[in-house]
Amino acid sequence: MSAQPHPALKIPEALAAAEPEKARLEIIPLIDVIFFLLATFVLFTLTLQKIRFLELKLPVAGREGSTPANLLFLQATEAGACYR
Repeated sequence: MSAQPHPALKIPEALAAAEPEKARLEIIPLIDVIFFLLATFVLFTLTLQKIRFLELKLPVAGREGSTPANLLFLQATEAGACYR
């Protein structure tokens, strides 16, 4: 007596004759991973540099017309000319 597999375990003939599908490389998840790695690299390199800045003494807000009388405004061009 030969053992017959259960009918629910039988592979349909259409599937048994079909060739197996080739593996596909999905591009969308690959792009997501590349962007994640790029963002991680950028943020990591930003933490390696010290942020440099100049200390400035900013003027305090005052009333209009409160500029000192001895204040001089100069304008300079790239050529080196100065204007009052």
